[in-house]
Amino acid sequence: MGNKKRSVELILLALMFASISAVASFADEATVAIIKYAADNGNLVVIDDLANLLSEEEKDNLLENMKAVTEYGHAAFISVGYNDYSAEEYARNRYGALFGDQSGTLFLIDMDLDMGMDNRMIKFYSDGKFARIINNTRSNEIADNIYAYASKEKYFECANEAFNQVLMLLKGERIFTPMKYATNALMALCLALLANFLVAAISRKRNVAINKIDRSHAVIDLNEKTKFIKKINSKMISQTRTLSSDSDSGSSSGGGGGGGGGSSGGHSF
Repeated sequence: MGNKKRSVELILLALMFASISAVASFADEATVAIIKYAADNGNLVVIDDLANLLSEEEKDNLLENMKAVTEYGHAAFISVGYNDYSAEEYARNRYGALFGDQSGTLFLIDMDLDMGMDNRMIKFYSDGKFARIINNTRSNEIADNIYAYASKEKYFECANEAFNQVLMLLKGERIFTPMKYATNALMALCLALLANFLVAAISRKRNVAINKIDRSHAVIDLNEKTKFIKKINSKMISQTRTLSSDSDSGSSSGGGGGGGGGSSGGHSF
């Protein structure tokens, strides 16, 4: 009887040690998942690839690239497979947990495996001085430039280019925005079509009325209407250029600054 009791105790003891080892192993894995680098100025780089999108070599290469951002503030790359929040909420919460309201930027790849591929997102969240430079407009522009990498499952290229373009903005350089140029071109085309339509409509109206009024009066009337159309067209083009100029003022538009809330932007993929 004593031997049986001792055997049961040994089995229970073995199971307890196995459980402790499993917990310790899980904790070690969780610790390894987060790569941190501290610059001399106290700014940090954090890589937490929870969705396992990057190889170890890719993490090391991304870390080296992100170190340049620490000259200006913190930098974080996060990937997540399952998320109970929206991508924007998750990015904001993770940023706050890592850096508080200090200056920096976080780039998130949210695979959203619970919701399916239609809800996958790349997302930026920036705070402090970064929020004035990488504002909502700039965040969306970078996301427009790089989301195709994520769509093709080139996650390292996506994250690496994200921080390349962040660094360009921090240095005061401009980033290429083909989507913005395409939108401006489309707007200009619409304005031209509208102007042509108005001129054609006025011309048709003049042809109908020309038989009822004196020809000299018709010429004067046409000149006045043409001037009016030119004024409208010039005003619309001026407003378009003003809006485009406001969008380009990276350090003064959108986003907010330190202590006043961060900035965010992203794109589905």
